[in-house]
Amino acid sequence: MIGNSYASSWPLALPVDSITTFQVNGQDKTVGLGGSSGFDFYINGTVLSQDPAAPLLTDEQVITITYVGKKPYTAMRENTDSQALLATYDGVPGGFSVYAMVEDGGGCDNVAADALAQARIDQYSILSRDWEFTTMRSGLAVGTILTSFAPEYGLTDMDALITAITTDYFMHGALSSPMYDIQCSEGPAIGTWTRLFITT
Repeated sequence: MIGNSYASSWPLALPVDSITTFQVNGQDKTVGLGGSSGFDFYINGTVLSQDPAAPLLTDEQVITITYVGKKPYTAMRENTDSQALLATYDGVPGGFSVYAMVEDGGGCDNVAADALAQARIDQYSILSRDWEFTTMRSGLAVGTILTSFAPEYGLTDMDALITAITTDYFMHGALSSPMYDIQCSEGPAIGTWTRLFITT
């Protein structure tokens, strides 16, 4: 970049991640982030600007900058097994089986973006099951894990979180006994209950 006696800012091709060298006519200059002070130049996104108190560069002054830029990167992950299963539930071949979520990685590098995309797949792509039943068994509590065996409903060794309990009473003679309506779930699209405690 060459000065021209009136420009005090110049566009950069990419946002700056780090600067290797920054010189004007071979002399090292200091560079800070936009909004800071005490530097020769400042970088704000893709704009390089000169300190307002410094004299404007002339056409005999050349800025040489070597930096590592931030190139836009999009990470994508999918779970084809869940897509196939959803397609059977929808009843429409090839329809409504893909649900997409777009998220801003907030400055993640490509490795972190890939990890974030995979974490979202692990968190949301596995279908959960809900299970409601009535029992006379006492001692169950919301927030605890219940292991259920109900082969007639296709449930075998299902670990689910109890999310709600409603207590009703029925009379038999002069006595009353409690009946508990239990609602439990593997979780909102998280797979097994252990995924509740996974942080991403």
